[in-house]
Amino acid sequence: MLFENGIATKHCFDTDTGGTKTLRQKSTKQRREAIADHVYRAVCDVERMNKMFPQDPHLNFFTDFSDDVAELRAAEKMKGEGDGSEAA
Repeated sequence: MLFENGIATKHCFDTDTGGTKTLRQKSTKQRREAIADHVYRAVCDVERMNKMFPQDPHLNFFTDFSDDVAELRAAEKMKGEGDGSEAA
């Protein structure tokens, strides 16, 4: 979903050949914002659990996902699905 004038609007386009520069930028920005929101919620959850259960070993939530991306990319290549640059 992309938002135009505060209204959620569905936009479908082929990421290789479709959409405008602005649409691709909006899509990327909104995906990043959604990910940041999920990470923030996870960090808050871990902080809360550590506070509520101080007798338990403290949990950690690492916010660097570089290794995760590399692992997923390698797994994708192993499955023969390409290098991640193909349309999903």
